[in-house]
Amino acid sequence: MRSSGLVNYLKMLKTALFYYRGKISFNTMIQRGYSYAARINVNKAMKVLSKIKRVTNLKRAISILKENGYYISIISAGVPDFLLKSIATEIGVDHYRGLDISITRGTLNLNNLNVKPKVKIVEELVDKLGLSWSNVISIADDPNNLELLEKSRLSIGYNPSKLIREKADVVIETNDFLEIIPYIIPSNKLPPELRQERYSW
Repeated sequence: MRSSGLVNYLKMLKTALFYYRGKISFNTMIQRGYSYAARINVNKAMKVLSKIKRVTNLKRAISILKENGYYISIISAGVPDFLLKSIATEIGVDHYRGLDISITRGTLNLNNLNVKPKVKIVEELVDKLGLSWSNVISIADDPNNLELLEKSRLSIGYNPSKLIREKADVVIETNDFLEIIPYIIPSNKLPPELRQERYSW
């Protein structure tokens, strides 16, 4: 059983590598990846999620943005919706949307995975909120987010892949999510500890 699990894990890594090298589409990567992880138990998936190390100051950064009037959404084309819901509740965002996967008797049903483009999700959301793309700030890391970043008023690559690094307006490489704040909120509205000096003497 352990040997089989290792083989599937290596297959998933290989699939991800093909995607990042541009040899397969994102949808193909998701379909193949989940096929290697068939019969995933929901409880085990939740336990794995609980053990994943969170980005430093993520909740603090989200709190500051919300205090300044920002509506925060987390969208994932690869993380199941029920897991993203747990994350959204934990970090306090306003909206979430994950991969639409049905659950049958406590196990993920991987038939007919519905991978909806992030751009479509955002378009529906901004329309619902009475906003437009000129109000959107996107933070992303992998090539699947390229169109989303191109449409947004401000695009931030957070520990990004090579393609996102080349296309994003801002590139941030750190584990501290507070580093994004000065690029979004005017300096006069920042908490004192986040204000950047314009000049050094």
